[in-house]
Amino acid sequence: MTTSNSLSRREFLLSVLTLGASAAATGGVAWGSQQAHTAEQLTQELTALKQASLGASPSIVTPNALLGEKDAQISRLASELSAAQQQIQQLQTLLSESQNAAYQAQTNLQSLTQQASELENRNTYLQGLVDLFEKLEGIGVDDVFSMALATLSATWSTLASFVPRFEVGKGVVIPALDGFDNSLPGWQINLSRVTDLLAVGETLLERVRQTAQQVVQKAEQLTEPFTDFVKVVLSKLPFDSGKKIEETLNNFKELVLHLPNLFTDARVLLLDPLAQFTGETAESWLKTLTKPVREHLLNPMQEFLSAWVQANQTLAEQVLTPSQTALQARADLRAQIQAHKDAQTS
Repeated sequence: MTTSNSLSRREFLLSVLTLGASAAATGGVAWGSQQAHTAEQLTQELTALKQASLGASPSIVTPNALLGEKDAQISRLASELSAAQQQIQQLQTLLSESQNAAYQAQTNLQSLTQQASELENRNTYLQGLVDLFEKLEGIGVDDVFSMALATLSATWSTLASFVPRFEVGKGVVIPALDGFDNSLPGWQINLSRVTDLLAVGETLLERVRQTAQQVVQKAEQLTEPFTDFVKVVLSKLPFDSGKKIEETLNNFKELVLHLPNLFTDARVLLLDPLAQFTGETAESWLKTLTKPVREHLLNPMQEFLSAWVQANQTLAEQVLTPSQTALQARADLRAQIQAHKDAQTS
């Protein structure tokens, strides 16, 4: 019974070792295969021992030394099986890590493929952009812009040459207007005196007319009293001495006859308008000439000159100089682009 029970336990352990060896042979690598082969050899030995035990007489008992040796072999095989299983687990872990690495590598490959596609699209976009840029450069905008700047500079310089002349003209016109304005009160005084003189002349002429009228006793127009007065005077002269006196009196008569029209015309055509223009009425030269010239010409001209100076400075600082600098920078950049193209083609 003891022998039978011992063999049953050994068969169980042998089965376990066989299964472990089979698992090691199935899931292991080279080292696991070698351990499985060793386990298979031991199984064969145990099978042969079992057959030998079964063929012997039941009365014969297996020596303890042989059982101890087999137990030691079984323990060793169990230890090796455990080590093989640990190796298998490590190999499975390595396999899992390898699979994960392969998956990650595949993912990275897909990402790189996508990036390559994006880079290809980007390259196509950049190439199209370069082609459009070269077409844009072929239009010659810079040349047109340079010519426009040159024309603007020349035109602006020509206009700027008139600014000093305007300043000189303003320096002449303003004092002249000031002198003219200051002379108007003097004109008013002189016109008042001339008006008074005309009034005196008209009074004296009226007295002459009245005197002549008293002599000839006529009250008609001014012409008849003077004509009759000359005739009366000449008729009173003796001999032929009245010819020169007649000529003188006739000239005096013509003078007297023209004086009323002269006084009237002088007042209507000269004195009254001059008094009106030199006064302070709405029609005076102060309000119709000098003030409009100051307000609508000189003052705007002064504002224009001030604005011109500011515009000239602004144009130079914000348009001409930056534009020329930008054009020069573009020219330098074109030279660098051309040098880069030459280096690529060489």
